[in-house]
Amino acid sequence: MATVLSLPEQQANPIASVPLTVARAVPSAQLDWAMTAVTTWFVGGVFLDGWAHNNIPDLETFFTPWHAVLYSGYAATALLVLLTFLWGLRKGFGWRHALPAGYGLAVAGSAIFFLGGMADMLWHITFGIEANVDALLSPTHLVLALGGLMMQAAPFRAWWQRHDSEVKPRLIHQLPAFLSLAYVWSVLAFFTQYVHPFTNAWASGTKRSPADPFFGQALGAVSIIVQTALLAGVVLLAARRRPLPPGALTLLFTVNGLLVNAMHGQPKFLAAAIVAGLCADALYAWLRPSMAKPGRIHLFAFLLPLPLYGLYFAVLAPGGIVWSIHLWAGSIAIAGVTAWLLSYVAVPPDVPAEAS
Repeated sequence: MATVLSLPEQQANPIASVPLTVARAVPSAQLDWAMTAVTTWFVGGVFLDGWAHNNIPDLETFFTPWHAVLYSGYAATALLVLLTFLWGLRKGFGWRHALPAGYGLAVAGSAIFFLGGMADMLWHITFGIEANVDALLSPTHLVLALGGLMMQAAPFRAWWQRHDSEVKPRLIHQLPAFLSLAYVWSVLAFFTQYVHPFTNAWASGTKRSPADPFFGQALGAVSIIVQTALLAGVVLLAARRRPLPPGALTLLFTVNGLLVNAMHGQPKFLAAAIVAGLCADALYAWLRPSMAKPGRIHLFAFLLPLPLYGLYFAVLAPGGIVWSIHLWAGSIAIAGVTAWLLSYVAVPPDVPAEAS
């Protein structure tokens, strides 16, 4: 049972009203929802700015409406974190424990993003506005990505830190955590969009390939492998912590598909992402994978990306697929192998005991 200090001790100790067994500010569903709201604004600004860079080639200034949405979303997120931190201090918690579990890295992320934003403005003024892959690998943009991810992941980290008894089983109650995870996945997809099959459909007859078709084939296959690794990493991370609520995978696939496809103006792949999410939820409900049943985890991981890329090639088929059946069918298979291998990182086999 938690011990509470007596009245005289409370008058001498500003945190005396807090049980001694409580090490930090208590979790708050209201904070999770508020954080989800501001990070939705924040991530929306990221993809809106990406849309501008992809569709307005003459963009040559830092001061744009799209940057305004991005940086105001950051400011709202950082302000929420700061106010929550100050409120925790006012309640008597020490600075290391003033935020609920899972939110601590958001403070560091706010500072990193701020410094990255200042550096990014100077970088643009000095070297000009980047385009294409340059913009995604610009050092200052990578600093911004790091800071942003540390902030956007806070509701998911809070979900991870909570005991199972504190988490209600329905998706509506876990929605902030899974939206947070969807945003993390989507931002990672944003910064690897140059190897993303939704943005560069090398298998399509309408996609102009390099003079040597090998490069288009190699880039297309690599894009499927890279994005499968991100997909499997995100899903297996969540599944490792506790059972996923029904609909969680559909939510992840839908949010990611919506953001990536809207940025490039290619809604044709959104339906494939949504249906693939429904298939993933059905697969999860059928197999019921768990850490106690690693064989099911490995099988689930292998099957997870197959509907997505099967549907992807089905969407491309009416416009023509220039790849041979060997290549596109093999790309679907290698996606499954990629996710299967990652499942052994999430759930490694037991190490045999040393012989005596």
